[in-house]
Amino acid sequence: MPQDTLGPLEFQLLAVLLEHPREAYGITIMQRVEERTGKTRSLAAIYATLDRLQYPLVMELAPLRAAVDEATTRVILGQWQTAGGMLAPDGLLERTANWVTRALGVDPDTGRSRVPSVAQFDVHTRPAELLERARLYVRRPGEAFHDFIKVSLRDYVQGVGAPESELATRRRDIATKFAEALSLARPLASVNDQALTHLHPGQQVEYRYKFSEVPFAGQSVADALTDVLRSNPRIDQASKENFARALTDEDSVARIDIFGSYPNYSPLAFDSVLKPAAQQWAEIPGPARAQFWRYRRSRPLAAALPMGEAERRTMTAGWLLGQIIGRIQIPESPYSEPVRIFDSEAGKWLSFPNPLLTPPSQFIAPYDWLPAVLEGVLLAIAQSQEPPVMSSLRPYRVLRGLYDANSQDPASGIVPLSVVGLLREFILTGSSAPGLGSRIDSVAAAQTPADRAAAAEDWLSTVRDTSAEYLAPGGAAGGGAFATIATRLKASKTPIFRDLAPDVFWATEALTGLIREVKGTIDSQTDGDATVLGAAEQVVIPEGGTF
Repeated sequence: MPQDTLGPLEFQLLAVLLEHPREAYGITIMQRVEERTGKTRSLAAIYATLDRLQYPLVMELAPLRAAVDEATTRVILGQWQTAGGMLAPDGLLERTANWVTRALGVDPDTGRSRVPSVAQFDVHTRPAELLERARLYVRRPGEAFHDFIKVSLRDYVQGVGAPESELATRRRDIATKFAEALSLARPLASVNDQALTHLHPGQQVEYRYKFSEVPFAGQSVADALTDVLRSNPRIDQASKENFARALTDEDSVARIDIFGSYPNYSPLAFDSVLKPAAQQWAEIPGPARAQFWRYRRSRPLAAALPMGEAERRTMTAGWLLGQIIGRIQIPESPYSEPVRIFDSEAGKWLSFPNPLLTPPSQFIAPYDWLPAVLEGVLLAIAQSQEPPVMSSLRPYRVLRGLYDANSQDPASGIVPLSVVGLLREFILTGSSAPGLGSRIDSVAAAQTPADRAAAAEDWLSTVRDTSAEYLAPGGAAGGGAFATIATRLKASKTPIFRDLAPDVFWATEALTGLIREVKGTIDSQTDGDATVLGAAEQVVIPEGGTF
């Protein structure tokens, strides 16, 4: 009559099996029970109890564990029996240096002196080495796994001699595994849906795949795999075309490689890249931020900014124009407030990043604001995933739009520059929006359109002359105090404005020409001190005011 409850020995056996599942042998269990209880049990009692516990699996697993132990030994040693002309790799130990005895200071064959040394060996048990030997072991010619992986996918699907029910099951399995492989092949970087909508209006997150040879041309399973692609709205059309091109009737293909990516999205759409940078910056206390950014930018600003020359020059011209028409606010000392720009569409002031990567405390010249603000676009990009998404970049879009509001390529042909309309309105009325006035005193004090245009030209001329001091020698301008930086001391005392001096020079001439054009179309028109830095080397900062 079977027992309904477990006795003491059953409890002890179960405890041993749970504690040592890999030692489920009769003798081993008997020894473990004796260690736990202090009582000796016969091997027959152990087997009888195991049988009552209905634990035959313990005995069935023993050969498997023995095989695993043997395979592990073979892989570590790199030694096993082979067939098909393929040798085992061996190579567990490699001698890297020979032993030279101290007893023989001279080589008896050559008569040359010898330096005593100890023998050195390299034990090849690194994870990559063990993994490579394990792969060679399971692929041994003539073994079951080797025979299995030699079967091509096309032969597996056709299954000569297999019943139709089996073939149907294989086709379904391949379609299921194909869908799983597509999911696993997705890129690791994640895309922010809201950012994608801002950057690529009308698009949703999609995946793009490329395929190696797919040996199912002319097979019904090819239609099943095509249906997998078509049924997923997140897979783009290019993937389906790539799959169609990859179909082949090649009979030797045993695997299909799938490479997953995204379509050509803007880098700003990837939150997995930007969020960690923004988080790291936010966690750094104020005093430590200067040290964090120190030496991070090793290239000149023009090469470090994520924009081309046309974009950078457009923003530079927008910066100068914004000061003329009163849409740029530069804070006063102690410079705790951010630089602001007026957004006419929203009817409010927007703040550039604050604090800047290069704060005012590190400025050398009072006109280092422009390069510092443009450098801050790196912060704005890192913070672009913070809600509301892309709002951190809005000030830079407004800055660009002051000179050229065209959303795509630079305005040209019959597409007008936005600067023309803003200049015309300001020169005529003295304001580009209600309540806004020029931050340039001489321009703000002008009472007539002609006077405003003349005052703006005079200010631009001053800025132009200042930038010319930083240009390289040659041409109509250049050759000033900072045209050549020959020493580290002078480099350490050079304003960061130097990096953008060519752009500023271009912008002043462009704006001057536009002011003259606008002034010519207005019907109502009728006819310093220097700063000295350092004692070892005298460096004179050109006077130019704050802009």
